[in-house]
Amino acid sequence: MQSERSVQKFHVVFRPNQKGLKFYVDRNQTKHVFDLLIRRLTEKGPPYHSAHVPQANQFLPKNLEKGSREHAIFLFMLCLWMRGGVESDTAASLLKEMYEKKPKVFLPENYRLIEGESTVKNSELNKKQIRKISKTLTEFNLGQRVEENGSGWVYNMRKLDRFWQGDPRELMNDRPDFDMLTKRIKGKTRSKEGLFINEDNPNGFMYFREKMVAMIAYFLMDSKLVPMFYTPVPVDFHVLRLLTLTGIFRVEGMSIEEAVGVDFYTAHTQRLAREITEWYCRKFHISPIALCDSLWLLSREFCRDNPGNSGYVMDDLRKKTIRDKRNDIPGSSFLFDELSKDKKNPVISKDESSDGYLNFGFYPPDDISGRKRYRGLRWNGDIWDSPGRVKRFNRSCGQCPVNDHCHYNISSGAYYTSGKLLPERLRQKPPAHQMDFFGHISFASSQKVKVDQTVRFAEIHLKPEGL
Repeated sequence: MQSERSVQKFHVVFRPNQKGLKFYVDRNQTKHVFDLLIRRLTEKGPPYHSAHVPQANQFLPKNLEKGSREHAIFLFMLCLWMRGGVESDTAASLLKEMYEKKPKVFLPENYRLIEGESTVKNSELNKKQIRKISKTLTEFNLGQRVEENGSGWVYNMRKLDRFWQGDPRELMNDRPDFDMLTKRIKGKTRSKEGLFINEDNPNGFMYFREKMVAMIAYFLMDSKLVPMFYTPVPVDFHVLRLLTLTGIFRVEGMSIEEAVGVDFYTAHTQRLAREITEWYCRKFHISPIALCDSLWLLSREFCRDNPGNSGYVMDDLRKKTIRDKRNDIPGSSFLFDELSKDKKNPVISKDESSDGYLNFGFYPPDDISGRKRYRGLRWNGDIWDSPGRVKRFNRSCGQCPVNDHCHYNISSGAYYTSGKLLPERLRQKPPAHQMDFFGHISFASSQKVKVDQTVRFAEIHLKPEGL
């Protein structure tokens, strides 16, 4: 009898030609969905009752003084690992260990160049500092993107020390609007050859774009290191997936059903996400910290657990090795989900087949390729044959406050391999007799759940005066 894997047919539902598509935001839907999320967060209901954020107290070093300059620096450097490819809680835990054992590497004044020295000597010092911090990062298992993060560490520490009193709080103590904050933090910092540039300009920090600008504001405001002010939420895959799933993002001239296969990960949708999240916070005096938590944690905890969003990601270079060991490692497989992308090292499969792919202009998997290739959503008609998958649905969608507003299945696989956010099919749900309607709109108010006392809950409603 053949296993499910041996007969699985793969396809990636992707519209290759998106020329002329125009995205927009449905504000009425935005208000309705965000209100439901904020209500659930206010009630401390699932998933918020047990979900942690990476800047929470349990991820802070024991030898770090809360509310200090060092606290702000720790969070500022943590942002380097918030760009994707590593779990945020894991990165925070590893950086915590590094600070506890080597706190001096977190002092910006330790990265100064030597005044009066030649450019050549300072260039050598620069390389030495990058090698040293890269070695330290690797020592504490923070080697992911270490070549980038080592350079970013030195560049950003040096600029903080030279222009901002060695203190990230100085970037936003005056409550700037987001455009001004972005001008201060985002900027060109490297030449095509990888050399540091714009070192004499106080503005511009390495690897900080709009998402990281909003992230450091979120971190510092939540930790009460700077005054509260209105910003967008940090827009990442989790936020964009939720805005797409719930019909907040729409395509002009297309119904929900017709937008299947459209790639919603564009510069325009990211800008729309920033605009609509800041609009909601300003309009209804909601803390951007609370809105960020309500969006990001819901997608991370619930959408990721929905079996309908599971996708196949294949690493051809590891495929044979893991296959050979499958008998020795029960349950092992060469198929993975939630993996990082690396477009510099593409892998093209030599055994592609067109069997099972859709036949109306959608691309087969070779077009969606990176170091690991995305092969499409798992399961189709047989998804609810497994009691385990029904249970996963009930503990995720079954408890979700926006269950009735969710339209698609979207895997993280296409994003983490190729940077695409693809609603590949309308959301599949178990038959009614198998469903637990805990999250149905009729039961939108949270039932009693045990709240984890270590979870920090952000202030939700803000007073309009002074903001």
